[in-house]
This record gives sequence, C-alpha cells and structure tokens, in this order.
Amino acid sequence: MPAEAAPVRRLARRSLRVHALLIGVVVLATLQAGLLLSTGSQLFNEEQSKIRYHFRRLDGTLQEQDRFLRQWRLHDVGSRGQPVDESASRAPPSPLFAGFARIGADSGASAQAADELGDRFLRFYGAFWSASRFPPPQCLLVDGQGRRGLLAPIQTTRGDPGQSSPHHLHPALAAIHQVLRERPALRRGSVVWTPVAWREGQTRLLAIAHAPQDARLWGENEDESLAAVACLLDPGRVDDYRQVMGTPVFERMSLFDGNGRLLLGDASDASRAATSWRAGLDGLLFRMRSEHGWLAVYHVGWQQVFQHPRGPLLGSMVVALLLATGGVLILRAYRRSVIEPLRRNHARLLESEAFSRTILDNAPIGLCLLRRTDGRVLWTTRWRVSGWGKTTTRVAGTGPGDAACSPPAAPPRATAWPTPRRTTATC
Repeated sequence: MPAEAAPVRRLARRSLRVHALLIGVVVLATLQAGLLLSTGSQLFNEEQSKIRYHFRRLDGTLQEQDRFLRQWRLHDVGSRGQPVDESASRAPPSPLFAGFARIGADSGASAQAADELGDRFLRFYGAFWSASRFPPPQCLLVDGQGRRGLLAPIQTTRGDPGQSSPHHLHPALAAIHQVLRERPALRRGSVVWTPVAWREGQTRLLAIAHAPQDARLWGENEDESLAAVACLLDPGRVDDYRQVMGTPVFERMSLFDGNGRLLLGDASDASRAATSWRAGLDGLLFRMRSEHGWLAVYHVGWQQVFQHPRGPLLGSMVVALLLATGGVLILRAYRRSVIEPLRRNHARLLESEAFSRTILDNAPIGLCLLRRTDGRVLWTTRWRVSGWGKTTTRVAGTGPGDAACSPPAAPPRATAWPTPRRTTATC
C-alpha cells in the first residue's frame, strides 16, 4: 500500500511546482495591475487636463464675444473705459492692412455714414481684441432692414478690390435680420448663439446682438431700428493643442448653450448632469459644464488614447495582465479537474488501506507481506511477530536471509499469492 501512494506523491510534488508557478503568475499579475493602474491613471489625467483646457478656452471665447457685443452695444471700448476718439483718422493705407467691406448698394451720404460706422467699429474692435487672450472673430454689422452690411475686419490689398464686395453674404444679412425679428429677447440686450453651416460640412457659431446705437449711421430711427451686429466663431481656432501639435484632443464634440439648445454635434449627448466622465466600449466621454450653464460633451476613442506615446506600454501591460489572468483561470480549472479528484481518490485509498490493515492485524493467523523481486519483508502482523518473539522493527525491512517469516525450529508453512510486485505469506 505505501507503494501504491508513490504515483500520488509524485503527482503531489508536481502539483506543488504548479502551485509555485501559480504564485509567481499571481505576483506578476499583481505587479502588472499596479503598473497598469499607475500608467492608466497618468494617461487619463493627461487626457482630462487637455479636455479641461480646451473647454476653458471655448467657454472663455464664448464669454469674451458676449462681452464684446454687449460693450459695442454701449459703445464702450472695454476694460479701460476710455471713449472712442471720434477725431482719430482712419488707418493709413499700406500694402496689407485690416479694413472693412460694404455689402449692399450705398451712394452719397449713406456711403459716407457707412464708412464712418466701419471706422468706428474697427477702432473699437482693435482696442478690445488687442487686450484679449482669446482669438478674435469676424464680425458683420447689419442695418435695420437686413439689406446692407459691413464685414470687418478683412485683409485687403490696394490692388485687389474684388475682396471689398462680398455680395455672397446677402443671404446672411437676411438670416440675421430674421433672427432679430423672431427673438424679442435680443431687443432687451441679450445675445443669441446659432449654428451656421460652413464649407466642407463644417459648422461655425454665430453670435447675434441688437445694436440700436448704429441706427443713426444707417440713417434709421433708433427706437424702431432692428440694426444688429453678429460675430462668427470658428471652433477650430479654439483648439490650440491641435494647431500647435497637430494632434486632435478629441474625436467629436457636442455643444449646448445655457438653455440646452444644440449648437454643435449630436443632440443625443444632451444631459442635465454636471461635470463628469465615464468609460465605455467606444472610449471615454467627458461632460464639462460651465458656470453659465453651457455644456460640452467630448468623445475620445480608445484608438486615440492608445496613439499616445504611453499607449503601446499601456497596451502591452493590458495584454500581459490578460495572459496572467488566463493562466490563473487555466490552473484553477486544472486543479478542479485533476488535482482535487486525485486527492479524493488518495484519501479513499488511505481509508481502504487502514481498514484492511486493521482487519489483517486482528486476524488469528500470522501474515507478512514480501516484495517479490528481492523477498524483502514490507509488513507483518503483530500476532506473527509476538508469536516468534521478534520486534516489528526487526522483522520489517529484513531480507530473505533473515527468515523473518519462518519459525526458528521448523520450516514454515506458508502460502504465497503472486502479485505483480509483492508477495503475501501466511504462516
């Protein structure tokens, strides 16, 4: 019976080696998980800081244009509070300078008044945006009928008069005038943002405000005039990181104003949630909400995340962690399907051996177990030992020359049953 346990012991030793390997795998998986957590946390914080910076720039640009339109409505130059110098002459001509362009038919006194309005606006525009940290927009002044306008600023040359007649903007004048008529809140000093379709499927934002103080120079009554001023914002100019590094911060963005109205992106991104983030199968989603209620939803795909310089390292750690986890699961399945059944069988074998030993020890005859190859005594009963006057220690392990299973005086009467490796003798 001890010989039957030898394969089980060998398997147990192999199991110990396997479990030692399992412990090493678990330690490796733990280290990989810690490194993955550290690198992933750094990568996530870097992506989040980029998103926050972009949103601060976007929100700051939106608020800056609101402030510009409100101050133009009051004819205030901005933070310095200095009035516009009406006697200041127009900027001297140069090969390349910022100017304005008239839209619509003007002649005589109306043309001179429009030029005066353009000069006043350019001086105010330069004084305001030269002290601002945000990108300046391109603005459009519209008369109360939606038929004439001024586009400023524009880069013109003295030999290129074609740029001074942007007649393609006539539909824009009518659209701005229509918005002013449909939104009574604009006449009370509010600013309305609206999306504008642009070239190549792009969308830009147009801020519209009522400018009744321009009615005199348009030749209209200030109390009844629907003169307006509108500024065009290109969202791409706000993305400083992409302009400098050439790498986009996000895949796509949705923008909602303080009233929840969609300006950019997908309407399904609308939410009342505060600033938050979540991870999904498609990537990371960041919701950024400003103090004025504006909501921007940024989508960052996993492909863009792994394009980061730390992306390959993060991907290799993810693969290593998955392999380690797979190894742990395989070893656990091996233990359940192989090791545990062998342990149960071994326990039953030991119980059977103990039961058989008990029965044989209490037998009324003397028995001994011999190894067939060399006749070595492996086991004998207490009755046989005490009957011959030998100790169990002396009898067990003796060779055939000791005649351990034979009486001292007469030849033993023994019966042997052949087995593959052992012989049981009955004396």
